[in-house]
Amino acid sequence: MSDTLIHPVTGLRALGMGKRGPIWPVIGGNGEGGDPPTGEDPPAGDPPADPPKPDDPPAKDDPKPEDDKTDWKAQARKHEQRAKENAAAAKELAELKKSQMSEQQKIEASAKEASERAEKAERRAALAEAAITHGLDKDDLELLDGVPADQIEARAKKLAERLKKAAPPDASGREAGGDRGKKKATSLDSAVAGYYA
Repeated sequence: MSDTLIHPVTGLRALGMGKRGPIWPVIGGNGEGGDPPTGEDPPAGDPPADPPKPDDPPAKDDPKPEDDKTDWKAQARKHEQRAKENAAAAKELAELKKSQMSEQQKIEASAKEASERAEKAERRAALAEAAITHGLDKDDLELLDGVPADQIEARAKKLAERLKKAAPPDASGREAGGDRGKKKATSLDSAVAGYYA
């Protein structure tokens, strides 16, 4: 046990550590235990720490299990309330900054927002066109994240070619997505003829 586990008020050493912290010895009793043995040396141990100074903060009692349940709920409510207040304050700050902008700054800000929206729309359109043209699915399109809109078509074409080359052959030994082969026979005569052909 380390020396740091000495109670700040009583100066007694902790008996051990529990889930909720140190386990402190109980001081006092009801007086029915009789007198302590006399003539024997007291058990060896560390001397008690100095008594607390008057300017020391009072020690908190260990919280009770019921207090733990209500305490964390109260803390959670406080955090939620602070988060709401912070969000409201951030919104007010943004509105205040916007209201303090000059007309030129407002025009520049709205032009920048419009430009960003146009770039996003152009990129989405290029991705959709590449998906349709080259037969790419959503997972394949994720590989094109961060690619500028003007380069999406070329990269999508390369990606589709690589995927086609990397595709495993189907059960007939032909490449996947290639010629499907002969159609199924619809009659017994055509099945026999197709088998021996």
